[in-house]
Amino acid sequence: MSSAIYVLNMHPLLVFFFGIIIGGALFVALAAFFMSKKLKAQEEKVNKISKQFQQSRLQVESLMEDLDIGVIVYGKDGRLVMANKLVSQMLKLDEVPDHINIFLSQFGEANGLKASALLGNGYSEAQITVGTKTFELHMKDSGLEGHNRFATMIIVRDITTKLEEDKQRKDFVANVSHELRTPLTIIRTYTESLLEWGIDEKKPQAIKQDLQRILEDTDRMEALIKDLLLLSSLDSKAKTMHMEEVDMVSQMRELVKRCQVQADEKGIELSMDLLTETDSVFADRVSLDRIFLNILQNALRYTDRAGKVQVFISMVADDVVVKIKDNGKGIDPKYQQAIFERFYRVDNTGSRKHGGTGLGLSIAKELVSLHHGKIQVRSVPTVGSEFTVTLPTLAKVCRKMMLDLVQGEDFDRDPFLSELESYLLEQAKGLGIEKTALADLTRQEREMLMKPYKEDEHVDRTEDFAGVLEVDLDEIEESGADEEPEDPVET
Repeated sequence: MSSAIYVLNMHPLLVFFFGIIIGGALFVALAAFFMSKKLKAQEEKVNKISKQFQQSRLQVESLMEDLDIGVIVYGKDGRLVMANKLVSQMLKLDEVPDHINIFLSQFGEANGLKASALLGNGYSEAQITVGTKTFELHMKDSGLEGHNRFATMIIVRDITTKLEEDKQRKDFVANVSHELRTPLTIIRTYTESLLEWGIDEKKPQAIKQDLQRILEDTDRMEALIKDLLLLSSLDSKAKTMHMEEVDMVSQMRELVKRCQVQADEKGIELSMDLLTETDSVFADRVSLDRIFLNILQNALRYTDRAGKVQVFISMVADDVVVKIKDNGKGIDPKYQQAIFERFYRVDNTGSRKHGGTGLGLSIAKELVSLHHGKIQVRSVPTVGSEFTVTLPTLAKVCRKMMLDLVQGEDFDRDPFLSELESYLLEQAKGLGIEKTALADLTRQEREMLMKPYKEDEHVDRTEDFAGVLEVDLDEIEESGADEEPEDPVET
């Protein structure tokens, strides 16, 4: 009762003072509460921005790793900001230099890249060679318009293949010019001779010989142009082929018959042996003729009179293997891979007497590759040569195509596979399956279609070519027989 009376009897100023204190305390508490809430909101905003920045950085780094070029980014202070793994592989680095000056000292001294950077050039290009590879370096300063540089980006691109293709292109043009110039010179010479001497002043036999030589070189130019057009279509994947199921035994037997006349003229024994039963292949008959006629005719050209040319056919696993062996002049081992290059001749003078354009084996290799096969050569000088062509069976390519289809592989750009798809769709129609693409087939329909092409696990197919080439290369080297063939195989 007394305390209540005491409160009521307090001085008004004291009550006012206590009111101010209590109000201030409440204000401070409320201000602290709202400040804490604001700071928390700002912290959440900072965390969100930081997370977005980290996600963006991870996305950028992920994109950089997917690039087929090397990328290095240095900051304004020259310190390393980021680099993808590919650049380390390209430049054979354990770690990318952590400062741009170290990088330029290592890769920019001899090619002028460092000097360009010191001169303040915003963009520079240079080339470097690391091992067997050649790389192009692009260094560019990055900055917002009207502001100073905030980063320097270095892009590393592998140009080895491009340089090789450029060189091959230049060599090809030079070789074409040379090959066309030779017959044109001969045609011009003989034509001028006829015009200068006059037809009346030359004997009929001499005139006939001149005209015959003009005709031969005209035919040679025509053959060369045809081969060049064929190579061009092969390079651009534009060659039109009629692919079908082909029995290689029948195909080769027909080709051997066609070459029998040429063999008889030189008294060469030409034979064909079937070592194992073979399955069909998926191929263009015209292309097969081009491949094997070139090899057979080369074997007959470079085999001496009364020599021997043999054709062997067999199966190795799921491939059909055709080997053509002769006991002719042979090819030195150091030239055996080069003979598949365009216009390559071991002896430019000796090879022309046999005719040819210098493109035969190159075209053969391209056509074999187009059929998803491979071609190889093994030869011993003065003993003979053995060319081996391996082609996948129809069943093998069908199984592979269906497996690739299930795995989502794209084969639209491959003319061989495009033809194979059309072939299988025709087979599907025969089973009552009407589809416009193999991708539309159900699993049950695929199984029905592939039933004839299932692998037979009970068939044991092994190579049986023992003794096809009787003299081993090592034996030849040990015996000291190092003489080169007089005339190389015409390519």
